[in-house]
Amino acid sequence: MVKVLKENQHKVADYIHDRYENVQVILSDTWMRLDFNRDGHVTMEDLRKGVQELYEFLSTFDYFQKATEIKSALYEKAINYM
Repeated sequence: MVKVLKENQHKVADYIHDRYENVQVILSDTWMRLDFNRDGHVTMEDLRKGVQELYEFLSTFDYFQKATEIKSALYEKAINYM
C-alpha cells in the first residue's frame, strides 16, 4: 500500500487507469493499493512482476544510461564551478 494525499488520490488513480490496463486501484482512506493482476489481492508475486516490468521498461528505453550521463555531466559542471 502507498500513502497518497486525499486531494491527489483521484488524479493518481485516473493516471494509472489511463496508462495501465492491467492494474486495479483500490483506495482506502489515505492509502492506495495496486492489484497488478486484478485478483483482489496484492501479493509478493504482483510486486515482483510490477518491478520487473518497470526495470524492463527503463532498460529498453535507456533510462539508466541517460540518468548516469546526466549525473556525470552535473558532477563535471560542479567541479568546473569550484
